[in-house]
Amino acid sequence: MKTIQNRIQKIVFLIWVISHNLYSFGQVLPNKTVEFKIGDYPSAGIYDIDISPDSSTLIAVGMGKAVIGWNIETGNQMFVFVEKYGEGYIADVNYSRDGSKIIAGGWDQYVTVWDSKTGEVLLSLGHQPIDNDPDWYKSEIHAAILSPDDQFVVSGQYNLVHFWDAKTGEYLYNIPTPVRGHITEMQYIGNNQYIYARSYLAGEAALVDLS
Repeated sequence: MKTIQNRIQKIVFLIWVISHNLYSFGQVLPNKTVEFKIGDYPSAGIYDIDISPDSSTLIAVGMGKAVIGWNIETGNQMFVFVEKYGEGYIADVNYSRDGSKIIAGGWDQYVTVWDSKTGEVLLSLGHQPIDNDPDWYKSEIHAAILSPDDQFVVSGQYNLVHFWDAKTGEYLYNIPTPVRGHITEMQYIGNNQYIYARSYLAGEAALVDLS
């Protein structure tokens, strides 16, 4: 029960931090507080976070082209992974289910996949603008995940869900959704038969049937 309570404290605090877009944030641990800082790296504000499956590492992205990782117990910065081609803000970051990869998507229309141990860029996937969008607004990437079996890179670009081959980087297809706004969250659900796609900006969500 104590472990569960500590986890709830962590989650509540981190969610509060994201909503306030702070430059540094802390984590509630038993009998101590650890502060995580962006440091001198040119990145400010926190857009998204994730925690490794083994609960050892916290990663965050924000106003910059890097994923920054910290040791959860000590708060020490462990790594900075930088996009290979992208030049915009990273909006979403996630670990793969087994923790071996980190995937991130940003406003610059790029999705990047790193080896979580070495920092090697495994894939850098550029998206085409939507409807010749001159200001890139509809073309920004606000959500990016890996399928549970690591076969597909899945990205949300406005109301489209894109699918890429996770091994070769080959573009496969997209599925339009009725969501009227940027897809900002995606996850596989229902025995991986569906993708839940949500836009907090539009206050709408859709189920994408993969059968």
